[in-house]
Amino acid sequence: MQQDTRQSADAANASTPEPKQAPGARVPTALDWRAWLSAARNTIGQALALDTSLRCAGVAFFGFLSLFPALSAAVSLFGLVADPTAIAVGDLPLTDALPEDMTVVITEQVIAFSERETKLGIGLGVSLLIALWTGSRGMNALVFAITRAHKESDERGFLAGIVTSLLATVSAFVTLAIILTAVTVLPTIAMIWPFPQSREDAILWLRWPVVAAVLWVAVVLLYRHAPHRRSPRTRWVFPGAALATLLWLLGSAALSFFIENFGRYDATFGSIAAAAILMLWLYFSAIVLVSGATLNAELEWRTRRDTTVGPDRPMGERRAYVADTVADDVVVPMKRPSRDGRETNDRQRSVKP
Repeated sequence: MQQDTRQSADAANASTPEPKQAPGARVPTALDWRAWLSAARNTIGQALALDTSLRCAGVAFFGFLSLFPALSAAVSLFGLVADPTAIAVGDLPLTDALPEDMTVVITEQVIAFSERETKLGIGLGVSLLIALWTGSRGMNALVFAITRAHKESDERGFLAGIVTSLLATVSAFVTLAIILTAVTVLPTIAMIWPFPQSREDAILWLRWPVVAAVLWVAVVLLYRHAPHRRSPRTRWVFPGAALATLLWLLGSAALSFFIENFGRYDATFGSIAAAAILMLWLYFSAIVLVSGATLNAELEWRTRRDTTVGPDRPMGERRAYVADTVADDVVVPMKRPSRDGRETNDRQRSVKP
């Protein structure tokens, strides 16, 4: 009878499924709600931390210096494949989500860049040199902030750091040029082809999904290659990239609505109100990007599976802190030997890094 009781207990333990949470989550969706809740809580805490605010303020400052050279370079790149003055014809969907004062400044600069009489070859070269110099500083600050979000220290050499920042800056310019091209081509198609009004409106509405998709791809590439660590697998950067893209679009629209209806920046800042709003928007954008990177890192930190590219490696050999360690609140099933010498699932315990 004792043997039957022992066999029944072993059968019950064998039929008990292991928790979905950590040790074997190969994809973020395999983590259970407790892991996601803990990761979200830590992400919010990091976003509100003082050091994160200081890093994002640095990103906003250098981003402000590089924004208009970047616009000039993007217009020049667009001019290699189309008439740059066409940018003034289509309404950029991004400006719909920005405050009116900021939209006026950006639109005026884009039109001024597109109507320059200098040759595109010379303009492209000069704009790229200026934009690369200033933009690389902003990207360097952003890369550092994302690296810190992964709990890493940026130990790149001087040349490696410059190359990484320049590649990220060039990628940002190309992304902006693609967005300018997409949002200009779609209105042109709607004007040329005799579509019904409803179909024309649908084509114009497609600008938003196109912009969101381009931004999402750009953020995925940034999250995968920017941190100073072995690159994470693509599926582990999807959640943060989706969060950053969604928050950026919705947050920009909300910021625009608040400033236009409740903000009194003109009375406070006077003639530099547009610059102040632009700095605030860049700061918000940096917070969003760093928060997305933090979410990815927190999710990686809650599985014992190898989340880095290449063949699976044991913990401690993955060259990424969040992949080589496990968060304090991760719960994994313990194994204990049964009375007949076989291992069975027992209580759960927390595993610390």
